[in-house]
Amino acid sequence: MKKYKVVFLFSGQGSQYRNMGKSLFMNHAVFRSSMEESDLIFQKYLNRSLVHELYGKDDSDFDELLITHPAIVAIEIAMIEVMKSYNIFPDYVFGQSLGEFAAGVASGIWSVSTAIKAAMEQAKSLTRSNLEGGMLTVINAETHHQLKIYEQYNLYLAIDNFKGSYTVSGTTANLDQYQKILKEEEIIHKRIAVTVPFHSPLLKEGLHDFSYYMQQGIDLVPPKTHYLSGVTSDLLKEIDAEYYSQVVSSYSSHSKTIDFLEQLGPCFYIDLGPSGTSATFTKYSILKTSESSIQPILSPFGNELKQLEKVKSLISNHSSYVI
Repeated sequence: MKKYKVVFLFSGQGSQYRNMGKSLFMNHAVFRSSMEESDLIFQKYLNRSLVHELYGKDDSDFDELLITHPAIVAIEIAMIEVMKSYNIFPDYVFGQSLGEFAAGVASGIWSVSTAIKAAMEQAKSLTRSNLEGGMLTVINAETHHQLKIYEQYNLYLAIDNFKGSYTVSGTTANLDQYQKILKEEEIIHKRIAVTVPFHSPLLKEGLHDFSYYMQQGIDLVPPKTHYLSGVTSDLLKEIDAEYYSQVVSSYSSHSKTIDFLEQLGPCFYIDLGPSGTSATFTKYSILKTSESSIQPILSPFGNELKQLEKVKSLISNHSSYVI
């Protein structure tokens, strides 16, 4: 029997970058095939090519929501297919924010095409609303977190990443003001590459058209694999049409969800997101005494093929995966 529970991790907006997954696209037939299937969906519904947007442009800027939103989902779905090709299947799936779209595919809630089209429709809805704003991650600022200093700048707590690290959301002007204070206090922080205020009440108006779309008979079935919600930090037995609006607009706690998993025993966390963000957050969320293992695959620095070999090695190692 398994000793370690396999957990697939999926990340959301802000994890994207030009050329994400390029080495796998060039060298891994399963990944490439999945991306080409997603590309057909892009061409049909957006009249643009996913492959060209990712791998055919020289400019580094990659923040057009209409492209990045479904592109992240497509990348993560391709990684699910890669895992399947090595006979690696999850016991649990956990998606953060937009990552829940791919988590839904991994757990059988909806199909690949349904998930990608839904991501497109959500991006269209947000783009049409002309929402303005962004997000900012703060590291090693426990006092700011406890005292909710960000609220003085009309910002919202979006995500608790791990102890001392959190992400806030709000308008660009308010983020600028708070960032100025962080710089003055020499607190480590980073603006996330997003152009709308995800995980805040400000997003509600921008999701109206998407909510209407999801009410038009989108087929959602109960998860076949244990599905951990980033909204509730608990297992979900069924998903309703409004849920995929909540995953990008509600507060989320990565650390609390990982705590839930750690209570179940040792886990093998495999980050299928584009940048390894979920692996990093998980690393700092678990205790130093934890027997769990964490493995990212994709990152802006490359080495995807080498990282993939590490996953295969860990899975095949009976001492770390099987009793």
